[in-house]
Amino acid sequence: MTDAWTSNASLEWLRRVTAPGVLGIYSHCEVTEVLAFDRTAPTNPVNVLSIIVLENHPIEPSFQQQFLNGNDHIELCAHRDWFFGVYRYYVPVSKLLAMVERFATHSIWDLSGKLLRLDEMVAVAPLFAPADTTEATPLNRVLKNNFWGGSYVLEWFDKSKLKLQPFLNDPPSLQALSEEVQKYIPIQIGSLSDRFGNLLIQIPITAIRAEFSLLQNSEAIAVSVAWHPHVKSRRLIASCFMEYDKVFCGYGVDEIQNDSVVIRTNDSSQLNRCLIWDPEHQLILAGIAQAYLREISISASVGDPEPRVFKKGGEGDQVKVWLHSPGIQSRVGDASSHDYRDWTRRRIYDEEALQLATERRFVQYRPKPEEVDASHEKALSDIHHLISRHGAGGAWLWDPYLDARDILDTLFFCPHIGADLRALTAGKIPPEIKRISYAEKQRAIFDSAESNYRGLRLTYRIKSGTAGWKFHDRFLIFPNSTGQVLAWSLGASINILGKAHHILQRVDNGRLIMEAFLDLWDQLSAPEHTILEKP
Repeated sequence: MTDAWTSNASLEWLRRVTAPGVLGIYSHCEVTEVLAFDRTAPTNPVNVLSIIVLENHPIEPSFQQQFLNGNDHIELCAHRDWFFGVYRYYVPVSKLLAMVERFATHSIWDLSGKLLRLDEMVAVAPLFAPADTTEATPLNRVLKNNFWGGSYVLEWFDKSKLKLQPFLNDPPSLQALSEEVQKYIPIQIGSLSDRFGNLLIQIPITAIRAEFSLLQNSEAIAVSVAWHPHVKSRRLIASCFMEYDKVFCGYGVDEIQNDSVVIRTNDSSQLNRCLIWDPEHQLILAGIAQAYLREISISASVGDPEPRVFKKGGEGDQVKVWLHSPGIQSRVGDASSHDYRDWTRRRIYDEEALQLATERRFVQYRPKPEEVDASHEKALSDIHHLISRHGAGGAWLWDPYLDARDILDTLFFCPHIGADLRALTAGKIPPEIKRISYAEKQRAIFDSAESNYRGLRLTYRIKSGTAGWKFHDRFLIFPNSTGQVLAWSLGASINILGKAHHILQRVDNGRLIMEAFLDLWDQLSAPEHTILEKP
């Protein structure tokens, strides 16, 4: 026996929750499909993303099957063999149920009357997506008007995404497609590439409208509900809890009487998670994650009537900079009664700083004169640690002053056989060193290392001449670490790591760094740019 969720389980769940009054009243579905067409087989579109939203209002005669982009194909410069369209149509809920039943049996999806090309699809147990409040829900970027109590989402996940791999491997094209799609529908598919190829059924919860508010001068949350006029009221339970420092500090559960209840949690000072539970149908009918504003800090400053004037660069036109005095701070509202948590915040800060250093996500080097050599070895050891931990999918060094000795000190320590190792330099060297036969000198250094190059897959390139563009920053990039791109800013060139004050830190969006690296790397593909390539 297996507990894995199946398409048959999705069908039974969908039949149950679409019954009138369970989650709401639904008559039909608005279906929006983002489709990809291979020019060699344009009659068999590939599903990029399908979103089916249950609704309840009359279907107007004007609601015809149509491409929202009309006859204007959405095209991508880098993928001329493909074009895209955004298709919109409406079907009764009964037809959707019949389609899901057929899909569960035969793995065929042709709700519009045209067969969609899908990869291996996996049914996912129902998700509850709350509306955006203090926290934003990423899935809301593709859901429709999930503003109130939230929505359930029933999803079939494209497990392999083989048909869409060319676009997923090309982030600039992916973003370009997302921007084009947003001209016709307000969804951000580029920011949810994990959902590419998926089928989503959104069931907005309309049976009730719920409000959650903090009682003044109290550690209690007032919950009130209003029922849809065509839905009969029933027993509901409200729960709230608040977590801080990995423990539950505030919590409470109570039954809603006469459409309202006050949940006394004893502590609501941080992010509160509140749910309304329907015990009869075992469903969430509303949910939020909300932090309540207790105090406002106001800053007021006075402008100086006379500006600072100067000539930029010491010459040219005069520049004026308008000045203002430091702001006067004032606070409105009640100060927190949990100021004792300052001690906990300090401990959390210290723990986070230690964790960042342990993971080498943020390391400062500030050696004393007598510690320069030891600090340099420590910095190289930190690089070895990162390459060992994250370099199975590859490690790319980007440093304008990089040379063969630096590569021997870093990438040659990669323990992963066949990892994609790349090094990119601008060949910058101190002016007293002649730049005659730079590549030959680099190769000579590798030869003197007497390496057998075992398990090494390394390409070392140089930016020279007019090809590519100048660069200054230094990065260590891991292109495929557990499904995501990671990148560290080195803060200094490899040859002086740890010898002077600098910071080794992980950057927020490694993919952007990787894309810039690849853009330059591809422009330096001519033979004269390759210093070494192994094997």
